[in-house]
Amino acid sequence: MKSFPNFRYVREATQGASAARNRGWREARADYVAFADDDALMPPHWLALAKDIIEKHEPTGLGGPFYPFYISEKPYWFKDQYGSWLGMEQEGTLPAKQYLSGMNMIFQRRVLQEVGGFTNSLGPCGGKVGYGEEPTLQMRIRGNEPDSVIYFHPDLFVYHLVAPFRTTLWGGCKDKFITGRYSVRVFWNQQSAPTSKKILLLRLIKTCKAMLLDFCFGLVRRDRTKQPYCKQVIYEIMAVHVPYLGILWEKWRLISGASQ
Repeated sequence: MKSFPNFRYVREATQGASAARNRGWREARADYVAFADDDALMPPHWLALAKDIIEKHEPTGLGGPFYPFYISEKPYWFKDQYGSWLGMEQEGTLPAKQYLSGMNMIFQRRVLQEVGGFTNSLGPCGGKVGYGEEPTLQMRIRGNEPDSVIYFHPDLFVYHLVAPFRTTLWGGCKDKFITGRYSVRVFWNQQSAPTSKKILLLRLIKTCKAMLLDFCFGLVRRDRTKQPYCKQVIYEIMAVHVPYLGILWEKWRLISGASQ
């Protein structure tokens, strides 16, 4: 480390991305703390642009889109847009119901301290895929400071690894299903919005019917210039229902009193 005097390595014994991030911002000494994932790549201009945005706007938080990169051959049907998040077309304050990605976000250390940072029970932990810690943090920041500004800039992008399993139909659908499950933990209030198991079963049947119909009509009506492969129809039309299946499953578990 003698060659990099500004670099410190800190080991966090508690497993999980949220615990590691919380240790990171608590160890930080600057006014702003940047977060990145171990499978994300920052382009050369990223830090300079972030500094420029901070100096001009002094936002509560800031970030931008992400684009994919691969370590294995990309399947013939898999589009780059499946592994991207573009956000807004122009720079400005991110709308209230949009959230920065954890692989590309910067926040004032002060606000992280005020809201207590990330929720340790959310997010990936060990070999377990998990989500929800990033929108939960931003929801708390906005709730704590209604006038807070989370700034988005389309040029403040990073590249994010699309793991090989996510380039398969099964892996992509599994990821969507897990996303739906965690959205319940973040956004659904079981006390204020009770749902019976009967209603959940009816919604499940309705969703399965919609998936089948969308797939059949999608195959017949698809634009072959935009969707030349059947797998793209499944991913773009049929699989959009998969997060809702995850929502239904998680609500069923919570109603049944299953442990998380």
